[in-house]
Amino acid sequence: MFYNSFSLNLVMVYAYLPFMILPLYTQLIKLDHRLLEAASDLGASPIKSFLTITLPLSKVGIIAGSMLVFIPAVGEFVIPDLVGGSNNLMIGRTLWMAFFDLNNWPLASALAVMMVALLVVPIVLFQYHENRAIEEGKDDLKGKQKEKIIENKDLAEMSRFLGTINLEVPIEDTLENFKVEEWDSQKVYEIFKELNF
Repeated sequence: MFYNSFSLNLVMVYAYLPFMILPLYTQLIKLDHRLLEAASDLGASPIKSFLTITLPLSKVGIIAGSMLVFIPAVGEFVIPDLVGGSNNLMIGRTLWMAFFDLNNWPLASALAVMMVALLVVPIVLFQYHENRAIEEGKDDLKGKQKEKIIENKDLAEMSRFLGTINLEVPIEDTLENFKVEEWDSQKVYEIFKELNF
């Protein structure tokens, strides 16, 4: 069972599985189950619901978990040395051999630089795409806030015209500070109290 590629892969999966599960779990726990119920109500199969709802919404957790596993697994030395034996070479084991067994420091340094570059490139790409998504989200959020202000002003004008609601608070503050998920009976009561409804 020892000193073959199957045992090496098995032990590495066992060692690094928690690093993949934790970010994926934190992403999936935030998933709104009403989306899956709505997809089911509209006739989507469980596989279609998973591919169109769950998978895209858990993309960040998948990427973060993959990076958390990839970075330490690239430089792993102990597991391949203890379980894999001398037949299974990985970068960490190759670096060790180049530094200490072969005493070839230029080769080992070149391998180390290549390993660092291999690790930095995915991190930089991920950071670049995250920053772009945040910037697009800010621009989109500004547009949505303007739309909400316009909708709130239209609602206020209609309610003043009908004489049903007397708004004494600034229009932008009525709904902007509350998210739909955070509404409970106390907050709804406070809103209606502020609106003199």
